[in-house]
Amino acid sequence: MTKNATENVSYLDKFTVRKVHGTLTQDITSIPDSLETWMAHYLQLAVKGIRSEAVTKKITLHLSRFHAFFVETYGHDRISTCLKRDVVAWQTSLKEQGLAHTTINNCIASLSGFTTWVHTLNAHVFPASNPTKGVGELGLPPLEPRALGKEQSVPSKISVIGSIIFISLRDVARRTSTKRRLMGVHGEIVLLSMCCSQRASAVKN
Repeated sequence: MTKNATENVSYLDKFTVRKVHGTLTQDITSIPDSLETWMAHYLQLAVKGIRSEAVTKKITLHLSRFHAFFVETYGHDRISTCLKRDVVAWQTSLKEQGLAHTTINNCIASLSGFTTWVHTLNAHVFPASNPTKGVGELGLPPLEPRALGKEQSVPSKISVIGSIIFISLRDVARRTSTKRRLMGVHGEIVLLSMCCSQRASAVKN
């Protein structure tokens, strides 16, 4: 069972003690062997007015998905026949539909909250024990690097431009330095030639 599902179970146990045992226990044996009926009781007593409207809608959606899958698979919705393999099969079906692992894990967590609530009220509803017990979460895929947006790409463009300017200035500096060295050598040659000419004139005189 997932961490979130475990937290839901703890919450639902407290809720059961506070509210459900005072109302539903008297009629617990009269609830028919129907997945849909038990889901209706769960939503009415443990979800609506307790959880936020957004969470209530998600739980309702998740449970309706499982109910549709169960009925389509077996042609009935007898809750007493629901087994762990049915939950695993539903999990696999959701995966084959291309749903994200996070969404699938949330669906399983909602179903786990429901089946645990039922099992707490009446352990005989599921003869083979809680069907969601031991069903693990799907692993989440590694995060993929995202392409930079226009605003994010600005620093990169500036960096590229800066690199081009730096390289250009460096090349100019190198050429200038080389030119200065050549001019220095040329000047030394000219000066040496003048000295030699002056000495030659002095010798002739």
